[in-house]
Amino acid sequence: MLGLNTTERDLLSNAASCALHRPTRWCAITGAPGSGKTTLVELLARQGFPIAVDPGRVVLQQHLANGVEVGRSGPDYVRLQEEVLQYELGVIDVIDPEQRVFFDYGVAEALAFMKLAGLTWPKHFVDAAAALQFSKVFLLSPLKLDQPYDGVRVETERQRDQLWRLIGEVYGCLGMDVVKIKSATLRQRLDEVCAALD
Repeated sequence: MLGLNTTERDLLSNAASCALHRPTRWCAITGAPGSGKTTLVELLARQGFPIAVDPGRVVLQQHLANGVEVGRSGPDYVRLQEEVLQYELGVIDVIDPEQRVFFDYGVAEALAFMKLAGLTWPKHFVDAAAALQFSKVFLLSPLKLDQPYDGVRVETERQRDQLWRLIGEVYGCLGMDVVKIKSATLRQRLDEVCAALD
């Protein structure tokens, strides 16, 4: 099973210890594609919580709507992740750190996706992931999908399992509080998240 190597773990730990952390009340709802995270984030929004949408999905949908081929490997994939990062940083700049906001993905996920694609992490991605501190990271287990491909997310079941593990590892190495949320009903997941809030 694909996992982080010692060098990558040390890189993340060192970045986390050197980062200028701004305390926030923000939470990440994360997991592999097809984990139900967006559905849970939308339910949290209906409960009155502010949310930040999945930046990767926004950027991918913009490309697909404009008929732009989305590169999923090599330099094209790094450029795509750079667009996603810039979008996310723009969102972060305007959100009050004292407000409880649920993010549909953070920055750390880009490192997991690049690792899965066999790419080396650019330093500024590692630094950005370390600087974005969540008070809690809720890692959702992958769900069984009847229709796994939607044009935006195209990962296989095996890749989804690998991403789930990698995302958890990355956040853990960055020193964040990772709460694993198992497959359950949407309401049960919501209750678990709300019960874990401080």
